[in-house]
Amino acid sequence: NVSGTDGQAIGAYGAAGTTDLSITVDGLVRSENNDAIFTRLYGSGDLTLTATNTAGEAQITGGGSGVYALNAGSGAASVTVDNVTAANGNGIFVDNEASATSLSVTAKGTVQATTGAGIFAENDGTGDLTINATNAEGDAAGSGTTYGIFAEHTGSGATVVTANSVTGTVIDGIRV
Repeated sequence: NVSGTDGQAIGAYGAAGTTDLSITVDGLVRSENNDAIFTRLYGSGDLTLTATNTAGEAQITGGGSGVYALNAGSGAASVTVDNVTAANGNGIFVDNEASATSLSVTAKGTVQATTGAGIFAENDGTGDLTINATNAEGDAAGSGTTYGIFAEHTGSGATVVTANSVTGTVIDGIRV
């Protein structure tokens, strides 16, 4: 288990010149006042985040976003999680810059954001944008304008969103 109070529980950075950035967590990841997992890759490889918890409770809990991932490198980004909650941000936020390739988000459990989007995925890269979600809820407090799933693809490749249950309290459940 990993926790943080004022900072991220996990902060991982890959500078220019680095290759793959891979994070694997089995357990609880919690930050009271910040993003639970914050990662940025500027290198030449892939950004991979896998977070699971066999206990079944919300394993990623952020005072900001649950997961914040930026891929400004030249590879693909892949985020696979079970359950995520976010108090003051997006449940999962992933941004693939134009230099990157494909972006894949898989949420096997519930992703809930109190004030942000459940899943916010933006791919400006050259590959596909793929989102598979079991349950995504945005703006659970009903106080703003956001989505259950926000998927934006300005690069090349296909956009595929597969979801079982999605709720956007004020705006669309899914926006592509």
